[in-house]
Amino acid sequence: MRFRPFGMTGKTVSAVSLALHATHAHASAEGWRGVIFAGLENGINCFDLADRSAPLAGGVGLALQAVDRRLLFLIWTLRGDSRQALTAQAIADSVRDGLKYSGARYFDVLMLDETAFHTLTPQAHAYLEQLRAKRFVLQLGLRGAGEALQTAVADPAFEVLATPYNIASERKARQLLRDASEKDMVTIAYDAAPGDLIVPPRPSQTPEVMKRTRQNPLADVGTYAFLHSTQNWSAEELCIAYALIEPALATIQFEITDPAHIALVAATPEREPPSSLGAQIEMARFGHDAVRKQA
Repeated sequence: MRFRPFGMTGKTVSAVSLALHATHAHASAEGWRGVIFAGLENGINCFDLADRSAPLAGGVGLALQAVDRRLLFLIWTLRGDSRQALTAQAIADSVRDGLKYSGARYFDVLMLDETAFHTLTPQAHAYLEQLRAKRFVLQLGLRGAGEALQTAVADPAFEVLATPYNIASERKARQLLRDASEKDMVTIAYDAAPGDLIVPPRPSQTPEVMKRTRQNPLADVGTYAFLHSTQNWSAEELCIAYALIEPALATIQFEITDPAHIALVAATPEREPPSSLGAQIEMARFGHDAVRKQA
């Protein structure tokens, strides 16, 4: 596993990290402990934890019985509810319970999703600063893909940004990373290997398609078909390799819990990407943009 600096904190995080948000995946603390150890065994030290899950926090607590807290980088993500305001008391309850069940003493980042950000009361916003001042959380972050992220970039209270970023990301997403980097914000990517790209297309075996392919072997140039035809690389691995090229990113999050899948994803940063990857991506992106403009 390769490690990257987490901004100016002096800490380093694994290039690949786990977002443990699928609270239905493991009903018990023991189950979540197994997922965390599967990550640790493959060099992953950064874990993004969803609030409102006592079993998940308990799983962290079990892991910390065997691992020094300083070896883990823990993010606590608050998910808002559009039907009600996010108050200081609600934040206090969430952080208190998370620290209590995990025994972590502090969270490296308190992350808000966009709904939580939009429903913050003025008192709650001020309380975030108090949590940081008391060292219960060390940094504040925002997770999402909407306009709130630009607000967070302009707000000095927020130091971390988590947003989707992948091969098919448009210019706006890439500009957001640059804007955040210029403000010395730490950036995290998720959705680096979206399902619509990594799932192989259904094979077409009709005589007409086979004839057209034989007549024009370059028919797939300018598309993302290369993701499924690059020797010794899966589509998911190519997507990871591409995201890792972006120097602004501290880590790439994956919401997975299967140990075999964790091992596969964790091994990818050690591989050198194909030399043709950059050119293939640019041709595919150009072709995608051209089709979108014609639509």
